Parts: sequence; structure tokens; C-alpha cells
Amino acid sequence: MKTEVFTSCAAYLDRVLDKKNEIHQIIPINENIIRIVYKEKNDYLKENNNSNIIVSLYTTAIARLKLISYVQMILKVPGCILLYCGTNIF
Repeated sequence: MKTEVFTSCAAYLDRVLDKKNEIHQIIPINENIIRIVYKEKNDYLKENNNSNIIVSLYTTAIARLKLISYVQMILKVPGCILLYCGTNIF
């Protein structure tokens, strides 16, 4: 937990409206000073050196293309109905 005291409205709003922070308390000291107690969220992960967004995108694209080819094969067979497809590419 971090505590910060503000005398500037702009600085206060920057801290409070920052989505990386979870505000726990807002305590008015007087009409010109306000104190907040906050914690930085852990939702924002730092990138791992072993990850590669290009490889992830390529893999997903190839898998979706393969899936659509199977969907098209199923739809060509008379009497076959596709009940569920586990991605939102349509």
C-alpha cells in the first residue's frame, strides 16, 4: 500500500483515474490537501523474454484457417449439420 498527499488537483486526478491503481481510501485533510491510499494492480504483466507475439498470432491464424477448412468440409456433406465451432471467426 502506498500513501500520497496532494495539493494539486491535476496530480490527484492523474493518480485516481490511472487504471493501474486500486484506490483504498480518499481522505480530505482540508480544503486544499487530500490524501489517498492506493495499491498498484498486478493485472498489468511485464512482458516475458520468452514470449513472441508474432509467433502467437501466426499460430492462431494457421489454426483458424485449418478450422475453417474442416467447417467447410462438414458443410459440404449432405445431411451433416455443424452444431458448434469453438472460435469467433465467423
